[in-house]
Amino acid sequence: ILTNCAACAAPLAHTAPDAYGVRQDIEQNLPEGPSVSLTDLKRYEEARSIQRKIIPVALRILGAENDTTLLLLRTNVRSVYSDPKATLADLRQTERSMRDVLQRTRQIYGASHPDTQTCERFMHNVKQILAKRDSGGA
Repeated sequence: ILTNCAACAAPLAHTAPDAYGVRQDIEQNLPEGPSVSLTDLKRYEEARSIQRKIIPVALRILGAENDTTLLLLRTNVRSVYSDPKATLADLRQTERSMRDVLQRTRQIYGASHPDTQTCERFMHNVKQILAKRDSGGA
């Protein structure tokens, strides 16, 4: 298991391996790739369907501060705010989720880490979309 981030050498949250390597196996085999690809292809509902299944597993097994879990949560945020059919309630829940992910990412990696900067950009995007919707925009 990696103990430091390859981008900035910050310690990773999941440095303690379990006795049987189960966490590492799960972490390496969670299907975050398809949800990222589906979001990139603008197939938001399919992406969110996958995310609804794997995020609870990641949270339960890997924990809320694991980098794979944080990646899944960021991907979920992006698939919601990118979806023009997302409801106002979805966007508000996404804003709360992104605020939590941003806070944990800052605590784990620090403000200058690329993942933290991605979270800040996503948070900005969510706020912009909410402001536009609240003001009567599309």
